[in-house]
Amino acid sequence: MTVQDRMNLTFRQTEIEVMSEKLRDCRLSVTSAVSTATLYSSIRNSQATADIQSAVFETQKTLQSAAGFSDNQATRLAVTLQQLQLDSGIDTRIDGTSYTELVTRLEEECKAAEATRTLLNRLYAKTHEEAIAKAIAESQNHSTHATSGDNNTGFQSEVVNDGV
Repeated sequence: MTVQDRMNLTFRQTEIEVMSEKLRDCRLSVTSAVSTATLYSSIRNSQATADIQSAVFETQKTLQSAAGFSDNQATRLAVTLQQLQLDSGIDTRIDGTSYTELVTRLEEECKAAEATRTLLNRLYAKTHEEAIAKAIAESQNHSTHATSGDNNTGFQSEVVNDGV
């Protein structure tokens, strides 16, 4: 080999080593950018998940309270109805209302309280299902992108928190 060929070869080897070093740096930069974007995305997801859990917890607490009140009301109405049925031989008027009208009204109120309790229990189950569906939808609406600039210089990362 001639001296000029050796110099060309050495120059090309140095060029390849420099390019290889640049590519390693770019790879490290991209990895760092993606890690940062992923961390940012997971922090946002955990905050959204915490907000969803808090809202669901409050809704479920309200529904449980209402269902408990409905249970108490249904129990009181059933007890009152039983007491009136024990006194079925008496056909008197209470506050201008006959015994049969009062029993009929109490039976309707018992049915309404029972229907309310059933509805509240269904709503409670529905809030749990909707919370799971919303959390799944939230986790699917996030994407992370990382790109490097021309000539392997710089990088750009983005986190999309809406539909893509």
